[in-house]
Amino acid sequence: MVLRLCSLFVGTLLFFTFSFTSSLKQYPLQSSLLRIDIDGTSICLEPFSYRELGNGRIEIDPRWVSENIIEVDVGISLPLPGGGSISKIKVHKKVASYFIKAFKIIKENNLLNKIKTFDGTFNPRHMNWDPSKPLSFHSWGIAIDLNASENPLGGPASDANKELWEKAFKPAGFRWLGPVYDPMHFELPAKFVTSCYETITTASILVMDVSGSMSWPWHGGIKIESAKKAALQYIEHVANEPRPAGATHYIGVVTFSDSASVACPLTSDYAEAKKTVISLGTLASTNLGAGLDTALQELGKLPAGSKKFIILLSDGMTNTGKSRESILQTSVAEARRQGICIHTVGFGDPGDIDEDFLKKIAIQSGCGSYNYASSGFELFTTYVKVRHATLGSNRIVEYKTTTPAYLFPGESITLGAFQLTAPAQELHYTVAWSGPVVLQAKLVDPQGRVVDARYPNSVIYSGNGFSHVTVFSPTPGIWRAAATVKSAVMKPAEYYGVASARTGGYVIPYIPPPCLVQVDNTCVIPMPDLPTVVVVAIGITVWIWWLYNQFIK
Repeated sequence: MVLRLCSLFVGTLLFFTFSFTSSLKQYPLQSSLLRIDIDGTSICLEPFSYRELGNGRIEIDPRWVSENIIEVDVGISLPLPGGGSISKIKVHKKVASYFIKAFKIIKENNLLNKIKTFDGTFNPRHMNWDPSKPLSFHSWGIAIDLNASENPLGGPASDANKELWEKAFKPAGFRWLGPVYDPMHFELPAKFVTSCYETITTASILVMDVSGSMSWPWHGGIKIESAKKAALQYIEHVANEPRPAGATHYIGVVTFSDSASVACPLTSDYAEAKKTVISLGTLASTNLGAGLDTALQELGKLPAGSKKFIILLSDGMTNTGKSRESILQTSVAEARRQGICIHTVGFGDPGDIDEDFLKKIAIQSGCGSYNYASSGFELFTTYVKVRHATLGSNRIVEYKTTTPAYLFPGESITLGAFQLTAPAQELHYTVAWSGPVVLQAKLVDPQGRVVDARYPNSVIYSGNGFSHVTVFSPTPGIWRAAATVKSAVMKPAEYYGVASARTGGYVIPYIPPPCLVQVDNTCVIPMPDLPTVVVVAIGITVWIWWLYNQFIK
């Protein structure tokens, strides 16, 4: 009985262990980076990991699918080849508006009768179902097939598809592969690229609550002073973050109380932005809607295609100006329409903050997040986290302490490891800390080399309460995140680390595989990658051998 139970336990444990580790290897292939140039705007579609299924079909990493493919209602009923109909189609979230525009034109121009069958949008596969050919743009959810039976590969095109092209899809920005090659197929004008960095303009506006309650003491300081310190650190972080030639990041500051005003217009003069933050003071009520509207107006000054986001800080509840419902239906809806993410931050005692409303603002903006900051340090790390997530691939790996830890001079702190899934344009890693200590961010690449001043294509900057490492064209693989204590005296402190990649691969947490023999935190003999049945058999054999030696021999 003991043998059977032990064998069952070992087998179950090893089954789940190997099931998990093998899942990391399910998608060994990597797609290319796509860029869509349309209406003077460049839209980058991040690559994905995938595996071949045979017959020209592929399976994409479901994490990429869940983060990028959405279902949109096109407002009309689309007949299916086998009968029935649908009104919702699956497309890439970054181009959903172009599909909606095309079908709006179709509806307005009475072209519904031209669509005999809807034959698909998002469909992971190779072109023409041929594994020797590149991946179809259907794999990214940026193409649509209509009236397939009447428009075979090689043509000719039906009159219906000719009319749909001229009157709907062409005005909506699509291109057509007809009338000869593939007349059923309409797609957005994309091309495979190695970088989306031709000219980049990004902008963030800090929308700061300066109502009377921000002058209250909280957690050993005055709330407005803690908020100003975090904003100053954020500006310093942005100012000293290396970026490719031609890339610019603007910062603006909007304040709101009874009304709202642009305290600092969008600028790349970071010293001027700092002066503005230093001069901020508190006033009276909380007109949150006015703050958002003012920020949107300021961001509207940037050219189309710029990447824009808002970080809204509030310590209370909106009590003047627009109602909550009106803010969601107007300000937030407009931000969503323009593709502007609104990240909200609650700062203060939870009972004083309208957290539910702040969450709704973030969610209904379409791409924002809500964060609660219980201190000035958490507020700064929230700003850093938002920047990593927004300008990266929206995937980050975080490391944080739950309580202050004593840090010894010269000590090397291991935060963890992450995997860069594929080649990327940039890798960013930031370490922030609180308390009377100084840390130095430390990265170790997949070959075991420490990123220092001599490491190629890298920049290290240490500022007030943070240290940042940037590596251009980083090597895919397992990177190790750490920090070195530079303080001369042992002190307690909190610390936080975050890593992200931009344009190309993305970062995911790395969990080391099972290890048979480990010496000094180094795996000397890894667990062999054997089928589960073999491993269970080995486990049972070891147990039998042990029992034999203990009780029979």
